[in-house]
Amino acid sequence: MVRKICEDLRILMNLGEPVVPVSLNLSRLDFELCDIYDAVDGYRKLYDIPKRMLDIEITESALTADADSLKKHIIGAANEMGVQTLHEGVETMTHFDFLRSVGCGRAQGYYFGKPMPLEESRSMTRSKGLVWEKQPG
Repeated sequence: MVRKICEDLRILMNLGEPVVPVSLNLSRLDFELCDIYDAVDGYRKLYDIPKRMLDIEITESALTADADSLKKHIIGAANEMGVQTLHEGVETMTHFDFLRSVGCGRAQGYYFGKPMPLEESRSMTRSKGLVWEKQPG
């Protein structure tokens, strides 16, 4: 998946298309199967993708077995460190409103749209009148 994401970004960038950072979800299994940092960074370098174009999301299960403790403190701690947070699995406006109220910077989930291939994603965002940000340099 990491290779495909980097490949797709490179294609769009070569065409001069606007691109936005893409999120990579990493679980405990990803860390157990390989040196995930080397894998991600290797593909990023191979396709010449700027670091700012890949948002690494580490699932709670990858960080701790004590998920309840992590849920109560992760957003506040991340904000204090200057790390932008992204919450996955947002399914309702109520979820989204709560996350905004506690300082979560970004959110993703079925509330916003289902996972889809690149061209379907581009087509869907265009049909909704959404504009993709242009990244500097």
